[in-house]
Amino acid sequence: MRALRVAAATLVAVAAAGSTGAGATPRTDAPLLSFDLGPNFGLCATDLQGHTFRLTGPLQSGAYGSWSPDGSQFVFKSGQSKLSFIDAEGIGRGSLSWPAGDGEHNSTSVSGMAWSSDSRTLAGVLTTSYKYGGVASQLWVNPATSRTLYSGGLISRPSWSPDGTRIAFSDWTTRKAYVIDIDGRNLPTSPSGLPTANGWLSWCSTPTDAT
Repeated sequence: MRALRVAAATLVAVAAAGSTGAGATPRTDAPLLSFDLGPNFGLCATDLQGHTFRLTGPLQSGAYGSWSPDGSQFVFKSGQSKLSFIDAEGIGRGSLSWPAGDGEHNSTSVSGMAWSSDSRTLAGVLTTSYKYGGVASQLWVNPATSRTLYSGGLISRPSWSPDGTRIAFSDWTTRKAYVIDIDGRNLPTSPSGLPTANGWLSWCSTPTDAT
């Protein structure tokens, strides 16, 4: 337990110092673990082998971060309705943003980011809450610019099919699970095996042997 406390303290100290020297360079052959220590630290990462460094500036907060499967990009929520993309060295790779609402009558936020297995496309949920009641959500994908696939009530985090051609999600308003093609050519279908669903869904890449 003491070793864990020392390790945690070391991460805080290095992150606070904002080390950018040779000791902060991650190993390229080791997986990276990103983390957010809190206000005024920014997003950090470590290869768990003594190399800890910042991914963003100390005043850049981030939440709901997710690495692409190939490790080339990290997306995180950098504002109420804004996403930022960076690579493993913390270099900016663009951003996506939507109107956040006027804050008085409605408010919009982005969440539920999920990468396709080939790391080429990001999906997520844009949710708008209204002052006098009601919630509306959009399921979007981003191969280059944001494109809406489905509009409904409160939508769960999307889940990609292993081949990257479909997305499963649930709409808490209709209490149904849906599967939709990402090209948008077909309307979403509700699987017969899930007549009602209002929570988390996940694909299995390889069926298990039930015998």
